[in-house]
Amino acid sequence: VEAHPPPLVRGRRIKLRYAHQGGRNPPRIVIHGNQTEAIPDVYKRYLTNGFLKQLGLEGTPIRLEFRSGKNPYAGRKNVLTRRQLEKRKRLRKFTSRK
Repeated sequence: VEAHPPPLVRGRRIKLRYAHQGGRNPPRIVIHGNQTEAIPDVYKRYLTNGFLKQLGLEGTPIRLEFRSGKNPYAGRKNVLTRRQLEKRKRLRKFTSRK
Protein backbone atom coordinates (compact mmCIF):
# COMPACT_ATOMS: atom_id res chain seq x y z
CA VAL A 1 0.00 0.00 0.00
CA GLU A 2 2.89 2.38 0.70
CA ALA A 3 4.36 1.85 -2.78
CA HIS A 4 1.02 2.57 -4.49
CA PRO A 5 -1.50 4.35 -2.21
CA PRO A 6 -5.22 4.26 -3.01
CA PRO A 7 -6.58 7.10 -5.16
CA LEU A 8 -8.39 10.10 -3.72
CA VAL A 9 -12.18 9.98 -3.57
CA ARG A 10 -13.95 13.35 -3.68
CA GLY A 11 -10.72 14.98 -2.54
CA ARG A 12 -10.32 12.70 0.48
CA ARG A 13 -7.76 9.97 1.00
CA ILE A 14 -8.86 6.36 1.46
CA LYS A 15 -7.15 5.00 4.58
CA LEU A 16 -6.71 1.26 4.81
CA ARG A 17 -6.03 0.47 8.47
CA TYR A 18 -5.23 -3.24 8.72
CA ALA A 19 -5.96 -6.64 7.19
CA HIS A 20 -6.45 -10.10 8.65
CA GLN A 21 -7.44 -13.56 7.53
CA GLY A 22 -11.19 -14.06 7.38
CA GLY A 23 -11.52 -17.56 5.97
CA ARG A 24 -9.61 -20.53 4.58
CA ASN A 25 -11.23 -22.09 1.55
CA PRO A 26 -10.95 -19.98 -0.59
CA PRO A 27 -8.62 -17.68 1.33
CA ARG A 28 -10.44 -14.54 2.41
CA ILE A 29 -8.70 -11.40 3.57
CA VAL A 30 -10.66 -8.79 5.50
CA ILE A 31 -9.38 -5.22 5.10
CA HIS A 32 -10.55 -2.52 7.49
CA GLY A 33 -10.46 1.16 6.63
CA ASN A 34 -12.56 4.17 5.76
CA GLN A 35 -14.44 4.82 2.52
CA THR A 36 -13.77 1.24 1.45
CA GLU A 37 -16.95 1.19 -0.64
CA ALA A 38 -15.33 3.78 -2.94
CA ILE A 39 -12.18 1.75 -3.73
CA PRO A 40 -11.98 1.29 -7.51
CA ASP A 41 -11.87 -2.20 -9.02
CA VAL A 42 -8.40 -1.53 -10.43
CA TYR A 43 -7.03 -0.98 -6.92
CA LYS A 44 -8.83 -4.08 -5.61
CA ARG A 45 -7.11 -6.10 -8.34
CA TYR A 46 -3.77 -4.52 -7.35
CA LEU A 47 -4.31 -5.59 -3.72
CA THR A 48 -5.35 -9.11 -4.76
CA ASN A 49 -2.24 -9.55 -6.88
CA GLY A 50 -0.07 -8.17 -4.08
CA PHE A 51 -1.50 -10.64 -1.54
CA LEU A 52 -1.12 -13.54 -3.99
CA LYS A 53 2.53 -12.63 -4.55
CA GLN A 54 3.34 -12.09 -0.84
CA LEU A 55 1.59 -15.26 0.31
CA GLY A 56 3.02 -17.37 -2.52
CA LEU A 57 -0.35 -18.62 -3.73
CA GLU A 58 -0.60 -19.79 -7.34
CA GLY A 59 -3.85 -20.78 -8.99
CA THR A 60 -5.83 -20.07 -5.83
CA PRO A 61 -8.54 -17.42 -5.94
CA ILE A 62 -8.47 -14.90 -3.12
CA ARG A 63 -11.50 -13.04 -1.83
CA LEU A 64 -11.10 -9.55 -0.46
CA GLU A 65 -13.70 -8.24 1.97
CA PHE A 66 -13.70 -4.56 2.86
CA ARG A 67 -15.16 -3.23 6.10
CA SER A 68 -15.73 0.36 7.10
CA GLY A 69 -16.45 1.74 10.52
CA LYS A 70 -19.70 3.57 11.09
CA ASN A 71 -19.83 7.35 11.05
CA PRO A 72 -20.68 8.57 14.57
CA TYR A 73 -22.11 11.82 13.15
CA ALA A 74 -24.40 10.24 10.55
CA GLY A 75 -28.01 11.27 11.04
CA ARG A 76 -27.18 14.10 13.44
CA LYS A 77 -28.13 17.65 12.62
CA ASN A 78 -25.52 20.33 13.25
CA VAL A 79 -26.92 22.54 16.01
CA LEU A 80 -25.08 25.84 16.35
CA THR A 81 -24.48 27.39 19.75
CA ARG A 82 -25.64 30.90 20.59
CA ARG A 83 -22.10 32.21 20.17
CA GLN A 84 -21.74 30.59 16.73
CA LEU A 85 -25.06 32.11 15.63
CA GLU A 86 -23.94 35.59 16.76
CA LYS A 87 -20.64 35.26 14.92
CA ARG A 88 -22.43 34.15 11.75
CA LYS A 89 -24.76 37.15 12.05
CA ARG A 90 -21.77 39.54 12.44
CA LEU A 91 -19.98 38.05 9.42
CA ARG A 92 -23.04 38.35 7.18
CA LYS A 93 -22.65 42.14 7.25
CA PHE A 94 -19.37 41.82 5.37
CA THR A 95 -20.37 39.10 2.94
CA SER A 96 -23.71 40.50 1.76
CA ARG A 97 -23.97 40.98 -1.99
CA LYS A 98 -24.53 44.47 -3.33
